[in-house]
Amino acid sequence: MHSRHIEDIYPLSPMQQGMLFHTLHDPGSAIYFVQSICYFQGKVDVSALKLAWQRIIDRHAVLRTSFVWEGVDEPVQVVSRHVQLPLLEQDWQALSQIEQQEELQRFLSADRGQDFELSKAPLMRLVLIRLAGERYRFIWSFHHILLDGWSAGLLWKEISAYYQAFCEGEDLSLEPASPYRDYIAWLQDQDLATAKEFWQRRLQGFTAPSLLPVDRVATRTNAQLYTCDEQQVWLSSSTTAAIQLLAQQQRMTINTVLQGAWALLLSHYSGQVDVVFGVTISGRAAPLPKIETMVGLFINTLPVRVRISPGATILPWLKELQAQQVEMAQYEYTPLAEVQVWSDVPRRQALFESILVFENYPAQALSWGQNGSVEKRSSRSFDRTNYPITVEIGAGPELRLLITYDSSRFEAATIEGLLGHWQTLLTGIVTDPYQRLADLPLLTEPERRRMLETWNSTQVPYPTEQSVHRLFEAQVERRPEAIAVVFENHQLT
Repeated sequence: MHSRHIEDIYPLSPMQQGMLFHTLHDPGSAIYFVQSICYFQGKVDVSALKLAWQRIIDRHAVLRTSFVWEGVDEPVQVVSRHVQLPLLEQDWQALSQIEQQEELQRFLSADRGQDFELSKAPLMRLVLIRLAGERYRFIWSFHHILLDGWSAGLLWKEISAYYQAFCEGEDLSLEPASPYRDYIAWLQDQDLATAKEFWQRRLQGFTAPSLLPVDRVATRTNAQLYTCDEQQVWLSSSTTAAIQLLAQQQRMTINTVLQGAWALLLSHYSGQVDVVFGVTISGRAAPLPKIETMVGLFINTLPVRVRISPGATILPWLKELQAQQVEMAQYEYTPLAEVQVWSDVPRRQALFESILVFENYPAQALSWGQNGSVEKRSSRSFDRTNYPITVEIGAGPELRLLITYDSSRFEAATIEGLLGHWQTLLTGIVTDPYQRLADLPLLTEPERRRMLETWNSTQVPYPTEQSVHRLFEAQVERRPEAIAVVFENHQLT
């Protein structure tokens, strides 16, 4: 790229460095590939939609960013002055609904298999599919190295505002966007020496990752053999409300309650009372002007260490976990790679195998165009990390628990059971937060019935007209070669 086409060059954030490494290490695996599938209802002005997207690309440097890692001491991100992003249109109106669903699945799969070339901007694709007169599917694919979920929500709001203005034949002038490079500059100024002391103290004595219920040992050598699957459940509105009320009354976050239950779950499955898992934090706590409106990748993933004392009472234990989270927030800028080096876990071993992502930016319906002529509703999305288990917690009237997992290692039944046990623990916590950790129930209701009723149903009809020694003699006659008595190393037939 010629220098006259370059607007800016600056380093990567720690999370971007990690995503770059794993993407290059696992080509063709769709790792950190984000695919957002939305539903549009109404008469879409395609020209206005194209203009709106182009305007936000011109407005935000991160959407014009590519990455350079060869021939440089450290990877850098390069911002192009101008990037044109085409919007692909497809018309599926001639297909039946069943055919449309089949074609959509084929298209989504093919799209995921099409890698982004990280050295060339834009690292996004847009597709508008017309299903019927005023029904559309819109697919926005991008590499996670550009954006986090918070930023994606900000962009949708801006697109909506631009689209409405263009539909009305007007222009729109928004307040200048705060550049992502300001956040990178802030990261460069942080003191890692203090962070090192904190993380060494926090992780001292922890030497191996918390075990997960693995059905098959990971043997793949080619990332393309990686198969990804997902399962999800919604907590009932009553359980969700109870979690929210408990958190509010005890001045805790909902996230703390969910993390506590996950720690207990890992302890049950691993048999360990000292567990570590990862959490993804928003990264928006940096003291920068208007950081809440910046667009880019601010998230970071860091370890949470939880010790489980079976005799501890739930509430004090959760409050201690909350206090740890508050303390950790001071060092949330720390690169995970450095934390790994500072820990006692061997460098070639992962510090943790599961991460929790709490999404506190619920998707909202947006009305576009003149008099709200188009409604945009988020439908679903695809996003895969490099961890064997990624848990996404979606906020709302009913909390959503979504587990994305490596299906080459885990059976679907294992993940289903894990989700069921997690729900049971959460229900137990809110039902009686004053009980001991050891007294929390784990088994789901079907499992409890199977254990107490089905497996205990051992009644066998015996003839009542004969004595026990006569029954014994009859069995000897039927199977004289069978072992009758075992004592130490001696067997009698």
